[in-house]
Amino acid sequence: MTRKASAPNGYAAGGQSFDAGAVAVLAIFMIGGYVDGWAHNHYGNKIESFFTIWHAVLYGGFALSALYFTIPTIRNRRAGSDWRHALPFGYATTLLGGVIFAIAGFCDMLWHIAFGIENGVDAFLSPPHLVLFFASILMFCGPIRAIVYRNAGDRRSWAVNGTFAAAMTVLFLQLTFMLQPWILPGNGDPSRAFSATGSYWSGAVTDLHQRTETGFDVGGLHADSAAAAARAVAAEPTRFETGLQRLGVANVIIYAALVGALLLLALKAGRMPPGGFTLMFFVDTLGVALMRELQLAPGFMLPTIVLGLLWGILADVLYAALKPTDRASARLYSFIFLVPAGIVALYFIALGIAGGGTWWPAALAVGSVLYAGLVGLAIGLVGSRWEYASPAQ
Repeated sequence: MTRKASAPNGYAAGGQSFDAGAVAVLAIFMIGGYVDGWAHNHYGNKIESFFTIWHAVLYGGFALSALYFTIPTIRNRRAGSDWRHALPFGYATTLLGGVIFAIAGFCDMLWHIAFGIENGVDAFLSPPHLVLFFASILMFCGPIRAIVYRNAGDRRSWAVNGTFAAAMTVLFLQLTFMLQPWILPGNGDPSRAFSATGSYWSGAVTDLHQRTETGFDVGGLHADSAAAAARAVAAEPTRFETGLQRLGVANVIIYAALVGALLLLALKAGRMPPGGFTLMFFVDTLGVALMRELQLAPGFMLPTIVLGLLWGILADVLYAALKPTDRASARLYSFIFLVPAGIVALYFIALGIAGGGTWWPAALAVGSVLYAGLVGLAIGLVGSRWEYASPAQ
């Protein structure tokens, strides 16, 4: 990649090939993250060191991404660019995120040496991990910003729009990776907070138990194994009812907010091709389901993946029918309300088919559907006036 006189406001010249390559290397980086997440979900306390093959895959993917952006940066710096303009517009955040990620990765190693390896929810709130998550978001936003700005006058290119959909998918994967304990696809699906079938209670143990050296303590009960703890939960559901309902509602709200924000991001870009939302939801749900298969209820892997496919189809159908634009309008508000609400509605329908129904009262179940839609609508109302920044801004 070289600088050209036509590059906007002194930025290095980019192009479709550079954007596609950026999305590809970032996708490889994200796959490494999911491989590492799979290892933590499967081996848990057995992982006792920072130096594992799983971290090697993760940081190897990061190194590939870093090289992809660092080489043209150095080349353009030697040609006279400053650091801010050494990459095409949009990718300065990617470069900054890469620097932060490298520093945070070193700090994460020191943290693990000093405090050990976290397992469970504490791993998502570890300070180095939070910085790593933030840095990766900066990295993944670069291609989206670049594509939107450079192609603002032409929204019909399938190659460009397909690259945009892929970039949105990678960003979706990163956000759900960060939030996996608190979203619908990653939270054991109906097992933890929704299902009426006793055997589906096994996932609830992950959130309600405290692991000890001799077994599990669950709500004041002691069990020798996770299975025994699950049976204890199933035998006395009323003891755990309030906590599980709160967990379930929190899952609905967080996932609706995440989906609403990404829908708004896509609408403002105006570049989502037919099938783009299906790609986003299907790939994301597939990735989360494979990574957290042990947290899923028995036999619910396939229904979870099918759910992701249906969620994406729902979004694409509503997108084609309502034709929402990037402007504040009833079409935008309807779309951003109906998609999250429809997702939760399909979720409860799936429980009726694969999970034996739900033990939630009708008011709570139906209210959760409406709540999800309202969360999406609130995001639309607040963010409908927002616009992507240009190089001049």
